[in-house]
Amino acid sequence: MQEWGGTLSWEWRPRGLPAEALARGLSLRPREGGERLAAGVGRKPVKNFLQESGIAPPLRERWPLLCDADGRVLALPGVTVDAELACGPGWWPLWRPLSAEPR
Repeated sequence: MQEWGGTLSWEWRPRGLPAEALARGLSLRPREGGERLAAGVGRKPVKNFLQESGIAPPLRERWPLLCDADGRVLALPGVTVDAELACGPGWWPLWRPLSAEPR
C-alpha cells in the first residue's frame, strides 16, 4: 500500500464488516467527493466522518475508501464502516498513514 501513503490492516471487533463482504473482493479507491456512508440513522458524507474523527486536512485529501467488487463504499478505513453492512462481531479495516506530509 506504499502508493497510497499508508498501510491497511484488519482487526476483529464487536462491530465490523462480515467475512462474506470481504470474500467478494475489495479495493481501495481515492475519494472523488460526494461519497456517503450509512450512519446510525441516515447517510452521512465521508468528509464529515473524516472531520469528526479529527484527521488533519492534508491526510483527509488522500484518505482511501474501501470498496467492494461492484464499487460500493464499504468503509472509511480506521474511521467507520457502513452501518447497513456492519455486523457484530466483524472485521474492522484500519488505515495507518505513513506521514502527514503531502506527496
